[in-house]
Order: sequence, then structure tokens, then C-alpha cells
Amino acid sequence: MLSGFFRISLYYTLLLFFCVNHLALLAQENSVPGELIIWVDSQERWGALEKVAVGYTPDGDPIYPRVVRFLSPNTPVALVHFPPEMVAADRALKVLSIQQGVSLIQFNHYIESRETEQIFPNDTEFLGQWALNNEGQTGGKTDADIDAPEAWEKSTGGLAATGDRIVVAVVDDGFHLDHPDLSFWENEDEIPDNGLDDDGNGYIDDAVGWNAFQQNGIIEIDNHGTQVVGIIGAIGNNNLGITGVNWEVDLMPIVGASLTESIVVESYLYVLNERRLYNQTGGRQGSFVVVLNSSFGVDKGRPEDFPIWCELYDAMGQEGIICPVAVVNSNIDVGEEGDIPTLCDSEFIISVNSTDFEDLRSSSGFSTEFVDLAAPGSSILTTSGNSSYRRVSGTSFSTPFVSGLASLLAAGACPSWMVMYKNNPALGASMLKEWILAGVDTLPVLQGFTSSGGRVNANNSMALLDDFCANLAGCAPPFEAVVSSLKDTSVIISWDALVSTESFVIEYGAGETLSTSVSLTDNSINIGELDPCTQYSFRLASICGTDTSQWGPTMPFTTEGCCSPPEEVAVISVEENSLSLGWRAEFGAEGYSLRYRIQEATNSSWQTLSTPDTMASIQGLENCMAYELQLATLCDTGLSTYGPVFAAQTSGCSFCEDQPYCEFSGQNSTQDWIGRISIDTFTNVSENNNGYGNFTTMMSIPLVAGEKYPFILQPDFSGVRFDERWFVWLDVNQDGLFEGENELLFQNPVPLSATIQDTFQIPQQIIPGITRLRVVMRFDESLTTCGSFRFGEVEDYCVDLQFTTSNQSQLAASAFDIFPNPTQGKLSIRSLYPLVRATVMDIQGRELLEEDYSKEVETEVDISMLPAGYYFLSLTTSEGVGVKKIALQK
Repeated sequence: MLSGFFRISLYYTLLLFFCVNHLALLAQENSVPGELIIWVDSQERWGALEKVAVGYTPDGDPIYPRVVRFLSPNTPVALVHFPPEMVAADRALKVLSIQQGVSLIQFNHYIESRETEQIFPNDTEFLGQWALNNEGQTGGKTDADIDAPEAWEKSTGGLAATGDRIVVAVVDDGFHLDHPDLSFWENEDEIPDNGLDDDGNGYIDDAVGWNAFQQNGIIEIDNHGTQVVGIIGAIGNNNLGITGVNWEVDLMPIVGASLTESIVVESYLYVLNERRLYNQTGGRQGSFVVVLNSSFGVDKGRPEDFPIWCELYDAMGQEGIICPVAVVNSNIDVGEEGDIPTLCDSEFIISVNSTDFEDLRSSSGFSTEFVDLAAPGSSILTTSGNSSYRRVSGTSFSTPFVSGLASLLAAGACPSWMVMYKNNPALGASMLKEWILAGVDTLPVLQGFTSSGGRVNANNSMALLDDFCANLAGCAPPFEAVVSSLKDTSVIISWDALVSTESFVIEYGAGETLSTSVSLTDNSINIGELDPCTQYSFRLASICGTDTSQWGPTMPFTTEGCCSPPEEVAVISVEENSLSLGWRAEFGAEGYSLRYRIQEATNSSWQTLSTPDTMASIQGLENCMAYELQLATLCDTGLSTYGPVFAAQTSGCSFCEDQPYCEFSGQNSTQDWIGRISIDTFTNVSENNNGYGNFTTMMSIPLVAGEKYPFILQPDFSGVRFDERWFVWLDVNQDGLFEGENELLFQNPVPLSATIQDTFQIPQQIIPGITRLRVVMRFDESLTTCGSFRFGEVEDYCVDLQFTTSNQSQLAASAFDIFPNPTQGKLSIRSLYPLVRATVMDIQGRELLEEDYSKEVETEVDISMLPAGYYFLSLTTSEGVGVKKIALQK
């Protein structure tokens, strides 16, 4: 299920299947070949979708889709690719639409900017802005304007009555951020160009906006976006150039208006995320985005073909964002011909066509059902370039008049309305639309062409707002209530309120029963004597002199004290016969119960130990053995349920297995994976291992220093063959990393889809013993050896590095002990087999000390003359050779 208001209804199910049937008949002339946009119910669905065959090769091999990019870090929407030369578009959409968890699916369409090309000379005088105040100065009709000066008598913009900075988001091609007549939004919590997500909103370096094309915060330069934002909010009363409808407003630049629909979706999701964060955190994060301007669209588009794009308008409206959109510039009935986003069924859209300076209808789309109103859109003077001005025409420039007015209404709204808007964002957004539509100047030329029959009038809409505020109680309830310091029997609740508020009333109680009422003068309260692990609700009202406000929204919280198993369990240390664990303390815990058993022995009984601490050490375990473990919390009410099973393995296998090598895997190996690895006489054939195959428990591959070995690297594919890059890494110096000199044994210079047969040479300088070899097959060419990558697979193996070919077998780690380790100089050795030789080497494999023995099983080596650091002890016995790492401390 989609969370919150994103509920999947029968309507959307029927819409989905209608979409599929319609598209099966419709030629996709304006779609990006091989691309779909898919909205699923959770991020976990993507792995399953990439395993669904959308077609088959001529040889009968399945063809799978691939996630190209996630369009938001917080919403499960992604751009998905399939090979268009091998799979019919309607087939791919149909197959994927019926998969479990798919909520909405559509093609990725090409988008068009809605600007008519006209060239006019620059003019930096307000007198030239006929759309704001028309006295016939440019040859037009007197009062064929939006009555901006009259509206400015009520408000010219600035902060909202609640102190919030009003933001207008503009999705467009690019912007001149250095234009002196524009004031752009800045993300004050983000440090630019440091490669980090400083404010934790899911986007890196979005200090001045977002670029959905590049997925970064670099704002591209373009005139169209600069022209749009100038109409909305060019700085007013600054003795420079022009003025916007709103004199003082933050303009949020989002680069993503054209090319393809997935870019638009990604842009919208950024705006949605910013306002949602603002609402959820009481304004401590995110941005107070009131308006989103869209001056682009798809000619003759139908909403059933664009379900995700259309759904986002409702999503933004629920968070309080009103969305003016530009109608197509062609003189067509959009109800008959189609137009996106005009036809999207959302109460939060205001669709805008165009008039000229004589109040005549310009060439633009019309419909009494789908087009709401008109706004000036012919020969509009606005900002352009990095410091210039220009006249432009088209519905691209009608729409920002409506966006500017919506933000001006929010700035001029009375405090009580702003409180209501913040407590109920969707209602506030609907009211903004209502005032804009109800305030139009009705014009004969627009009758039968728009639903309102009129052209926008800022003064009329401001008057409707004033009338509403005049009848609204001046005493408003508190807003932005925050629950903090939540404990088992207490909680702190704080809130904001208007300056006219003198005191407050809070009602609260268990469940939905508000049984307790408290009056107070502070804007916070510490409530005690609550029951642990109980859900409560509360609501707030304000008292202003003799007036009492309405109640604010009822809000829930749940106290701590639930007896729950510990979370965030971590393995602290691993030894041959013991494991040490730690975990985060649970509130009110009196102790913990830890149970464990050998992982493969699922029918065996659990061994249990209890501890009052948040860590425990399990002794007496078998070496080189995987165990499964669970934790429970002991409370005064008894023992909680046991938490999830997690696994840990004791050491004592070999350096190759014991060393905690970093994890490295392919995120998606459904279409390409490692099929066969052969080195000398060793061969391993495997199927898809979901991005990583650990084969370190197989026999160790014997390799001799300085020798060359033939190898075979064979990729496997589920359908289409991809050119792959291969890398073979060997941890020569046994430091647990693949970074040392000569540790990259092989890489293919040219990506290939064919099997590779070649040779690699083992370096002369090695540390003898069991170490790890890592084989990487990936679609890209990065040399990293940790983390993850998009497509391909990794396999790990153990190899036995030797200076010369030897018939001696490799000793198990449990065959001999060295202690103490770390040591300060004296190193004791105890072996199960008679000793022959002990050799101490540095990490480069150079021999430093050597001692011969005659069948002893216990001895001592003095390494105190060596400097502090890490070394290796190679021990030769009658049964074989073993190597262990030692640490010398001073």
C-alpha cells in the first residue's frame, strides 16, 4: 500500500487496466523507446520486478527489465528500461502492470515547453508591464490587466502571518541565478559542493535547488525559466527593472521541465518531499512551498496515459501545494484533442490559457470543463538572461501570473487563515484555488472557452480573501505541535501560536477519549503519570482575552515502556571459540536473554544465557562455525518475544574466511552473472547468486609466487548479452584489502560479452598462506572493491599462496595456537603435530626470523627485537604448513 493519502483504490485498479488496453492500440510516437515509469508500494518490489520476463529472444531466452534510476529517495517511483528492439512496448507495460505491488505504470513521454517565439526589444520600465497595470500605454485596452496595483494595497508579499518564508517552486529548463532582479530560494541547512546530504532530505548538495537531469544541485542556465520566475516574483520597489506579481518571495529553481516525463516526475517529487518534510517537522526541515508552477506539457496527451504525473498533483495538494499549469498554445478544444497536464483530474490544478493586451483570447487550448481561466500571455515583459529583460508570449507566461497571485494571497492572508492552512494544508490549497477562480474578470471572449469564463484579477481575489478573514475568528488554535522527550510515563508537547494568544487549553487521554483538560500560559507542557506502552491523543485550543478558538486537530502518540526485543545488535569481537555481542538498551529493561545454536542444526535446542548488561560473550563455541542468535528483553512484566534471528561465525577457518573483508556485490544480477571461473585445474560453475557468491569454503586454490596460470572467465545471461568488465583481485599481503601493489591480477581493457581466456601471474613478493581472491564482473568500469554497483556479480575464493610447489597440506587454524596475541615480545607456540620450522615474516613477505625444531610440540619465539607492528608466523609441522597473523606491541 502507498502510505498516507496514496491509497490504492478500485478506481486506480480500473484505470490501470484501461491504460494498458488503451496503450495497446495507441502508437507511442511521443514516448521514449524502451522506458516506463513505475510506482510500486514499497522499495522492496524492485528486485522482484527485475526478475519478470517481459519478452523472449529468438532463441527463447527471457528478457528482463532494469531499473535505470529511482526518481526519488523517499517515494518508490522509478524509471525502468527494456530493450525496445526486442520487446513490444505495449507488451512490456501489460506484463509489468499485473505484477504484485505495481500501483501505477506508464510510458515515459517526451515533454514540450509552451512558449511561442516572438522577439521584442528589452524594456526595464514598469510602465511596460501592461499585464499588471494597463492604461493603453502599449497600445492595448485600458484595464485589460490583473489589477496588480490595487492588490498591492493589501499586500506586496513577504513573510506569512505565521512568520513562514513563502516558497514558489518552478520546474523549468534552467535559470539565471545571478539576475539582480530575482531572489532565489536557498537551502540554508545544506553546505554546497561537499558531496554530503547535510540536511538529511535525501538529496546531496541541493543548496540552491535541484537538477533532475543530472541528479545534483547544479542549476543550469536557461532563459525560459528566468522569464517565468520574473513574472512570479521579480523584486519589487527596488528601482531596478520590473516587478513580479509578488514583490518578495523565495523562488525555488528546479531544472527538469522538458525532454522526458521521468525528469518531470523526479522534479515534482523533490518539491513534494520539501513541503512534506516541512509539514512533518513543524518547519524545522524542508520548505514552505505554497505553489508549483509548470509551464510545459504534452500536446494531445490523455490522463490515462500519464497516471503517475497526474497522481502527483493530488499528492502535492494534500501537502498544501497549489499547481498552476500551462494549457497548450494551439487553438484546440483540449477536451476533444487531449492535453497534459490540463486534463489531469485534480482539484489542486489551475489550468491557464492566454489573453492579450486588449483582453482578447490568444491562440491557446480551450475547454469549459478542463481549462479554468485565462491570464495575460502576449508580449509580456519579464526578466531574461543574466541581467536583461525581454518580451515573451505563450501560456508558459500566462501561468506564472496565477502562481504569483497564489503566493501573494498566502502572504496577505490573516493569521487565523494561515493557522488553519498549516493545520489542514489540503483545505488551504483548495481555498487558494477557489479565491483565484472566483475573482476573475468575466470576459465575453472567454465564455465557452474556460470554466470560469474570465481572466485572472489579483485585486478581486485579494478582496475575497479579506472578506473571508473578516468573518474568521481572530483567535486561532495553536499550530505545529511537536511531541518530544517521550518516556514510559511522561511526554513533553510543545507548539507555536499567534502573538495574540494569552493562554492555552490542552485535552488529552488514552486512546481517543480526551478525559483530562489542563489550562496553561506556556506553549509547552510536561505530562506525567501516563501508562507505559499506551496510545494517547491530545488537542489544543487558544484563549485570546475573552475569546476561545476552535480546537486544533487531534494528534496521537504512544508512550515508551513496551517490552520489546533489543534492536541494533552488533558483533563486537570474534574468536575461535567465542563471540562477543552488544546492543542498544531497551527502556525499562531489567535484563536480557540471549539464545544461540549452530546455524545448520535447526532441529537442535537453543542454548540460553542471561545478562543484566547490553553486551554478552558466548564461550565454548566450535571454531569455524556459523551460529544463529536471538535476543529478548526481560521487563517487570516478563520476557518479551525474541527478536529476529541473526548470524555470526567463529574464527579458526583460515585468514581467507576469518578476515572481515568488506562486502561487495552487484545490486542486480538477474540479466548477467558469473557463470564459470577456472584457474589452472580448478573450476567452479555457478548460477545467479543475486550479486554475490561466497565460495571461500571450497578447496583453496594452490598458487605459487612468480608463476603464470591460465584462467577462464565466463559470463551468463538471461537474455540480451551485455559487454562486461572483469577484474581479478588477490590479497597478496593478507591485510584484508585489495589495494596493495600488484594485487589487481587482471582486467580486460575492452568490455566483452564473450568468455575470456587468458593468464595472470602471481607476484614474487607474497605472504605465504591462505588468502582471498575476488573476481568481479560488472557493467561499468569502476575499480572499487567495496560497496555495491548496479549490474553484475562478485565471487570470492580462497587461494593457498606458496613460495614453491609443496606436497604439504594446509594446516587448519585449530591445529596450532600462538599466544599471547598481541604480544610484547615473547610468543608461545603450541601444536597438535611435531614442529619442523617457524618463520616470522613482515607484511611484505620478507623473512625476518627462522627457527628449526626436532619434533617439539611446544616452543617459544622471541620477537622483541622487532619494531611494533603486524607480522606473520609460518609454522611447518609434520602434517603441513599453517600461517597466522601476529601483532607486536611495545
